[in-house]
Amino acid sequence: MGPAARDPGWQYLFPAKKRSIDPRSGKEKRHHVLSSGLQRAVRVAVRRTGLTKRIGCHTFRHSYATA
Repeated sequence: MGPAARDPGWQYLFPAKKRSIDPRSGKEKRHHVLSSGLQRAVRVAVRRTGLTKRIGCHTFRHSYATA
């Protein structure tokens, strides 16, 4: 698990749809979305817009930084 996955902000911004039971504590938790899930959501959203240019998560990073 990378540092971003352990960061509470990441889990708050990108929560998983389902909750799960932590096997160690027995508590119900909501984990973060995997990066592949976020990438898939962006790919689907871009496809729905009808854009033909390749756009991914990294594209948004550059768009934000140069705006």
